[in-house]
Amino acid sequence: YLRENTGAHVYNCSISGSKLSHFSINYDRLNKVMQTNPDVIIVFGGVNDWGQANPEKLDSYHTESNGKKIEPGHDVGISTQTTIADEMANHSFDWKVKHLIQDLISGHPHITSSGYGKTPNNSTVTGIERANRLIIFFTPLGAKGYKSWNIDNYGRNSLGYTIQDYADRIKMHCRHYAIPCVDLLEQAGMTTEIPLHNLTSINKDNTYSNHDLLTRGYFHDGLHPNDNGQKKLARIIEKKIIEYL
Repeated sequence: YLRENTGAHVYNCSISGSKLSHFSINYDRLNKVMQTNPDVIIVFGGVNDWGQANPEKLDSYHTESNGKKIEPGHDVGISTQTTIADEMANHSFDWKVKHLIQDLISGHPHITSSGYGKTPNNSTVTGIERANRLIIFFTPLGAKGYKSWNIDNYGRNSLGYTIQDYADRIKMHCRHYAIPCVDLLEQAGMTTEIPLHNLTSINKDNTYSNHDLLTRGYFHDGLHPNDNGQKKLARIIEKKIIEYL
């Protein structure tokens, strides 16, 4: 929808089910973003960091297909540490988001510079091109999430944090680096907390058809926007891009 609205070339490098705290250690993914030499980078995420936080996995390692182990922390929450060293040791959501922003600004991830900062024709991206690149973050939408996520009646995950906590941390780090950030919790005008926005929550008697679930309201499963929600989200993104250009 964003492509249709603007006529721009839109490259979708998102991966379903992933987290913002995964991004800065996913070499291939960041490489795909940088090799397009984009004028605008849109970062929209955080809901999985909130919903999938699991205190039992704080010390777990992620093993890639080549056998390489990546540092623990995929399921950690917001940092309560007082120093950068403490945050790094904790591999907190804060630490990952800060490095993600740094990586996007520089075009070089903090783990390795191999293969990054290159255009599709393999020419070097200049500092001026990177400086003129527009990066916009969008916080998560309001969502109840899945039952398997263990979210309580107050919207707190298994570590005690709400989706607003994660949104606030994203905004805080964006302010530090002067990165535009749109708080969709406040500005999207759609949330799964409103039954008519999330038809599945009131469809116990099959009042709505599958077509209704995809085209009416804004969400089709209590988390993901349906076609109607995607169209609205695309309009919000389009307006923000124009506003900041």
